[in-house]
Amino acid sequence: MRLLASIAPNFRAKCRQRPRNSRGRPFSELISAFDEAADRQWKSTFRKKLSEFFSLNENAVEQLIELIGRNLSDGKLKFVILMDQLEDHLKDLITYVNENSEFDIFAVQIELYKHGLRDRYTEALRSRGQERAGTRRPRGKLWNWELLKERLRELGNEEVEAAQQVIDWAEKNKVEVSWATSQRGGFILCFYTPSGKGFYPFGITGTGKVEWNAPHQEDKSPTPFDKPENRAEILKRLRSIKGAIVDPNNVDGYAGLRLPLRLLADKEARDTFFSVCLWIEESLREGRVGQIS
Repeated sequence: MRLLASIAPNFRAKCRQRPRNSRGRPFSELISAFDEAADRQWKSTFRKKLSEFFSLNENAVEQLIELIGRNLSDGKLKFVILMDQLEDHLKDLITYVNENSEFDIFAVQIELYKHGLRDRYTEALRSRGQERAGTRRPRGKLWNWELLKERLRELGNEEVEAAQQVIDWAEKNKVEVSWATSQRGGFILCFYTPSGKGFYPFGITGTGKVEWNAPHQEDKSPTPFDKPENRAEILKRLRSIKGAIVDPNNVDGYAGLRLPLRLLADKEARDTFFSVCLWIEESLREGRVGQIS
């Protein structure tokens, strides 16, 4: 981090000196910036620090630098956040960005001792990469049921059954299903006021979750869910689903609801979820929070 921080001002200055109509920057300029920063920080070179830290010989260092250049050219970027402690809200944010964008963000919690640091770092990266593996739709295209079903089969039959039940219920009750374009796949349940203003509290994801989606809108949600206490009421009404983790005090956080999709394969849990959805629909229609039926 110190190396990157020391590079940034000098590298931005060089960028400003470059003509506006110029396309791209030679990779060698980036390596030169790394060298200058390494010299200021450690009186060493970037290649030497790579060699020392990763225990690489000269040829291996050159191969690594070549790989970095090739990945940058191809637009293959991964962001790594190193922390001595990863708080839950940061984990939630990283998970949300990964699942709703084309980025790969890796969060690594490390202890500040040198021995074993590299092994721990490598293990964290590998496990995060495995989490992202699996069925993906082509970039820029909407998911559909066949693609999502294929993705959910990697998790289990209960996820497939639960998602199919949700889609069937939505069709029967004329609740709009909006398909995702994110890498993880899935869809959002869309509820509307009589004037057409939308409320989107739940997402069904290709990672096998019923996601609390209300933080997208927060107080901009349509009446009566523009009030936090009424959005919290949604979460409270889901408490009776066995296995659901609900935190009404975190109504504007994505961790407000942790509900594995497979739980909705159970009819009693599914009926509770659907009754809450119908209550949301009625509340939007009436413009006030009503009694659940």
